[in-house]
Amino acid sequence: MSRLKQAESRHSKPLPTIKTTLDSLSRKHASSLLIHWLEELDIPAYWHQILLDTVVYKLFETFKLHQLTKQTNPIYIQFISSNSPKDSKFLKSVYHDDLSLYFPVGGTIRFYGVKENMTAAFREITRSLLYLTYCLYLETEFMLDSHVLLIYNDPVEQTTESDQHHKHTSIFNWIKKFRGSGTAVGQELKRRFSLDKGSKDTSCINDSNKFVRLKEGIDQALISTSPGCKFSCPRILDRLVREQEELTNKTKMSKRMLQNTRRRSSLLSLWRSEPSEVAMVPDIGLDHLSLDTTSLTSFKQHQRLVVTFSCSSDDDHLCMGPVLYQFNYFNTQSDHTLEHILSEWHAKRDTLCHKCKQIPFRDHKCSFAHGNGNVTVSFQSEQLQKKDRWMSWTFCPSCKRGQEPTELSHEALMLSFAKFLELLFYDTRLICACQARPYRYFHMNGLTTQFGYQPGNYYELRLPGLQMMSVAHVAQYDMDEPRLRVATLNSWKRELATHDVGVFFEATLTHLDLLSHYIQAEHRRRQRDAMQMASDSLEQDIQTLQKQIEKDEQDMLRMLRETKVNELNDFRRYFGVQSQLILENLAQWQKEKCKEVIDDCGWDKPDYIRDASVHSFPGSAVLVREDEPTSVIAYTLSSNEYVQELMQEGQSSNKSGMVTPNVAFLSTPGAQLPVTGKNSQVLDRYCSSIERKYVSPTASTETSSFRAMIIEICKSNVSEERLEDLKNILPWTKKVTEKSSTDEQTKELMATSSVGNKKGHNGSLHIQHKFVHNDVEFTCIVYYANEFEMLRRQCGVHQIMIESLCRCQSWVASGGKSKSRFYKTQDDRFVVKEMMNVWNVSEKDAFLNFAPKYFNHMKKSRQSALAKIFGFFTIEIKKKESSLYLDVLVMEHLFYNQHITKKFDFKGIVERHVGEYQKEQKDITLWDGDWLNEYKTKLLVQNKSLFDDTIANDAEFLSQCNIMDYSLLVGVNEEKREIMIGIVGAYTWYKKIESKGKSTIKRVVTIVPPGEYKTRFCKEILNNYFVPVQGKFDMSVKTLLSDKLTPC
Repeated sequence: MSRLKQAESRHSKPLPTIKTTLDSLSRKHASSLLIHWLEELDIPAYWHQILLDTVVYKLFETFKLHQLTKQTNPIYIQFISSNSPKDSKFLKSVYHDDLSLYFPVGGTIRFYGVKENMTAAFREITRSLLYLTYCLYLETEFMLDSHVLLIYNDPVEQTTESDQHHKHTSIFNWIKKFRGSGTAVGQELKRRFSLDKGSKDTSCINDSNKFVRLKEGIDQALISTSPGCKFSCPRILDRLVREQEELTNKTKMSKRMLQNTRRRSSLLSLWRSEPSEVAMVPDIGLDHLSLDTTSLTSFKQHQRLVVTFSCSSDDDHLCMGPVLYQFNYFNTQSDHTLEHILSEWHAKRDTLCHKCKQIPFRDHKCSFAHGNGNVTVSFQSEQLQKKDRWMSWTFCPSCKRGQEPTELSHEALMLSFAKFLELLFYDTRLICACQARPYRYFHMNGLTTQFGYQPGNYYELRLPGLQMMSVAHVAQYDMDEPRLRVATLNSWKRELATHDVGVFFEATLTHLDLLSHYIQAEHRRRQRDAMQMASDSLEQDIQTLQKQIEKDEQDMLRMLRETKVNELNDFRRYFGVQSQLILENLAQWQKEKCKEVIDDCGWDKPDYIRDASVHSFPGSAVLVREDEPTSVIAYTLSSNEYVQELMQEGQSSNKSGMVTPNVAFLSTPGAQLPVTGKNSQVLDRYCSSIERKYVSPTASTETSSFRAMIIEICKSNVSEERLEDLKNILPWTKKVTEKSSTDEQTKELMATSSVGNKKGHNGSLHIQHKFVHNDVEFTCIVYYANEFEMLRRQCGVHQIMIESLCRCQSWVASGGKSKSRFYKTQDDRFVVKEMMNVWNVSEKDAFLNFAPKYFNHMKKSRQSALAKIFGFFTIEIKKKESSLYLDVLVMEHLFYNQHITKKFDFKGIVERHVGEYQKEQKDITLWDGDWLNEYKTKLLVQNKSLFDDTIANDAEFLSQCNIMDYSLLVGVNEEKREIMIGIVGAYTWYKKIESKGKSTIKRVVTIVPPGEYKTRFCKEILNNYFVPVQGKFDMSVKTLLSDKLTPC
């Protein structure tokens, strides 16, 4: 037996007693709305109860006592300045004044005691209350027909005061006309929340509870006429709350660890900067949300519902969509009544689909995706006894309980279809007692329409994880600030105590114990008196050695405790020397007293002692490894000399290159290396010097050589006439003098540099750090040192990057044709790419010219999809037998800490496909056409407004910099249901020019100016690649893509 027959066979339950007053929940909801509106429009609080009684309660009762018809009657609003406000009333069928709003029941609302300067505000709030009352009336009738138990108790009234007014003309059109027009009230509320684009910079907030408060505001949002609607928090805000909590907890933990460390060491009392009590998370993406949840302005703006509509046949063949559709409540151009939509589908049930040809509409499923859910509509052919009447019932698939069919009232059928969808998405009163959402059925003349709600498995579009904070909230650097995270430095310190010092002394004592056992065995073997005395003497020597070693261990651990965490290398050097002295003394004693024992102490030395290619430079905690070039960068950025240079750019350049080492290490034996030059110091065969480095990039290298390369390629592929055309369209054909280009670069650099107008660095923005040990010379040039330092601090990676660069490995990047060497830090956080010379073009020079524009763009943009560069360096390692020279960029790894199951590379060329045989390869990067054909309609996305604006802004910037051939890298994380995106290839100039020039020069899509590349890139990717799902708090869509809800 079908569910319809089962429902029809059940005994009917009596409907609830008809009430002519609002239920308690609706009364409380109307009261709460009015409190905020009065405060906003600056209407005295004593009007609160008067307006409720005169408009809401009286009109609701009037509607209930008169049957609703399709005929509408005017309701006028009249203001009389005399008499008491308590005399205000609704006059049924009495018509005065000149402005009418049409409702099923007509009359005049007469307000007494209203001053002339308040009439506009009263009109505004009265229109809103009329709309609210009408909606509550229809929703109440629908709830009663749905057997929802409504509670009728006296509500607790509240009063308050408020600010502002606005004018509109009809009860439903005022909602539509209001959209797109801002008011002072809305702007003021946005300013209060610090979320308006024009307000002060809010890229990070100095209040750890801000996101929590915003989330609580959404939980209690007053943006709907429905009192039972509880709106879900946008995923981006939910994630910001979690990230803020995690970051705050980590900061507090770091502070506790730092305080515990200080209590153990008086030397650490020199610290002047501390981790802030509250860490800050950038509020990236909140500008694209409407987070004002209590004002009248917000209430009007939210009288809409944006859904992603699609229609498919029973075999899941997509016949229409997915497309965006925006309902404006009770607006006949975009919204209709529930009865109208059901009747339209009923009339088309036998119509064949245009796409399927042979399948009627009744065999299709319609889907409405919105927020975090999806409402699916399906159809069944069944018969019910009553004809020409809409019957309704529900059935819960979880607890298997349902309701009997009930004939819907005319008022319930007059409910807006969009409001009905809003109730299905958000109203908690329609949830079953088992907390599941039941199916809702409508039946008439043989056709049953089923509405079912399911959670939506949508993907959040996520920008690169590292975004910028405001400069105002970035901590300035000083000498005592930890160069790496405190937790990491303390972890290294503990490892030194346990794995290095502890293991060494354990191995030494174990070896002494072995010698003691050997001596005792020899004593038992030889039973002569003379040897007995010798044995006793040796055992006493061993006991003395054991006590001395135990004392040395305690002294060593004390020395470690007193070592600053930024200078752990000083202890490593001390430990290396002292451990070697202890082993030599032990070996000498063993050779003299126990020469029969040939085994040495079995201690596995740490690599910085064992391996000559690992260097412990003083004044840092970072080890330099010759086979891991990024460690050279890590040491420079963490060294005392480098930090001093950054701090003293405004002082005289005649300063010491490094701070005085700890006194404990001055007695360390070793030869002194002579060195000349300023800012240098030598200690124990360690030499270090630092200075500002002037680098003059060739201004015309990029332009002239790239143009020449293009022309040379074209000569062998196109005619002379076509060659001239190409010369004309290439933007690089304009000649620029080196002087003017240099002047432009200097001007741009001074505008973006944080130190551009300061003295003390001889006009150079780059720092060269040279350091030598055991005839191995290291050089690290840090380009735009202060600019990149500030960028790293704004993104919160100034410590993490040094920590990550300590260890690296070679990496073969998939999907590219670059001949550059790549390295990846062992923790996967950062990618290091070598800069090349291609077609006589130095990528190094190109980047030095590009960098000022990059800093300016990052400064202006609150968020960016560009894979961020966090440093540009030259690394040089010189040894007698070999040398290494690298120019490298350090960039963020877009997919760090992400479980990526599918990767895509988009260029806006829909014809790009990966070969079928390649798709089966592991870790393959797919292309545009593969996404469009197989994944686009399956992976619906959220947060697209932020994505669109960010990509368009970045593409415009790259176009202005004459950069093309960049890609949008996309990674799908199935576990977190996220799609990670980032623009890559923008900093790898000309990486694919050779292969393109020889293989695809004749294709239209290849040689195009950067402006045209940007236009195609944005047009295709932003408009055609992703299907968005809008939430209730997303800003209104810019373009509607559909004007109908059926494919037939």
